[in-house]
Amino acid sequence: MTEERRLVNVNIFRMALGRTLAIKRMELNMTQADMAKAAATSPSSISRWESGRGDPTASELLKLACATRLTVTALITQVMHRYLHMLVLVTTPKKT
Repeated sequence: MTEERRLVNVNIFRMALGRTLAIKRMELNMTQADMAKAAATSPSSISRWESGRGDPTASELLKLACATRLTVTALITQVMHRYLHMLVLVTTPKKT
């Protein structure tokens, strides 16, 4: 895998993680500040993760799963489902 391709995959994964966190947060009628408090982190961290500009650590991911009322496995499953869907959209050649 080329470095460029690896970076594309990382960015798509970050987008999938961020979108999943934002959707779960909104389903729970939480603000970013509410989510931050529930996950024992800062609102700026929630914003950074939701916008795909960073990655939570393993311990932060555990706290995020708890804050979204999911197991880590369920959260990662949702992220991976969204990631694969986004990857297909990005890598499927467009018909001309």
